[in-house]
Amino acid sequence: MSAPSFWDDGRKAQALVQERADLARTVARFKELARQAEDYRVLWEMATEAGDESETPGIEEGLAALQKDLEAFSVKIVLSGPQDRKNAILSIHPGAGGTESQDWAQMLTRMYLRWAERMELKAEVVDLLPGEEAGIKSATIEITGEFAYGYLKSEIGVHRLIRISPFDASKRRHTSFASVSVIPEVEDVEVVVKDEELRIDVYRSSGPGARVSTPRTRPSASPIFPAASWSPVRTSAPSSATGIPPCASSSRACTRSTRGSSGRSWQS
Repeated sequence: MSAPSFWDDGRKAQALVQERADLARTVARFKELARQAEDYRVLWEMATEAGDESETPGIEEGLAALQKDLEAFSVKIVLSGPQDRKNAILSIHPGAGGTESQDWAQMLTRMYLRWAERMELKAEVVDLLPGEEAGIKSATIEITGEFAYGYLKSEIGVHRLIRISPFDASKRRHTSFASVSVIPEVEDVEVVVKDEELRIDVYRSSGPGARVSTPRTRPSASPIFPAASWSPVRTSAPSSATGIPPCASSSRACTRSTRGSSGRSWQS
């Protein structure tokens, strides 16, 4: 970071600074847990030597809390993917089954909201389409917090529920499906399209509508005709009475020449 050329690439430098901060937090958390474990060990030895059993309940409670912290820390160590630390966007869509699947999708939505609250993550419902009778047709939740995507990426897939339907008067067993998709929140990316990567095609209107040719610009994706050039050929002066553009007038033709992989050229 002290190199003079470190900040030449701002995006890469910010990523390295963020990675360094994450590693520093991980190391600090590990040292804190190790210190707590050492303190409880020393306290247990002192209580054992003195024969004081009054400290036993407090030590047991502290060790139980320390064990939960260690389990949570071990999970974060496992979530070491490049996207695991990012925020997550979770989408829920019911499958076939009508009201049954829509109600199951709503149940999943409430479950994920409660889970985010218990994990101290911020959850915001950004899109919700309610069902006609009950449940929802779709829901999108934005979950913000550390390791949000890492925790939720295992939820991707189709979730199935088998139950006696509360919407069936005959009390029959129904199977409901709902799909869950989770994507990480990505940063803004600057996309640069070079001029040599574009191909411009000009089309002439053949119907009774507009008489003006409309250019369209799109990326060149044809391996046979990698480039096309249009050149107008004037055969006579445009009509000033009608005001029709020269390219749209019947007295003017457009010539296109394209050279393909075979080396031949054609025009129309």
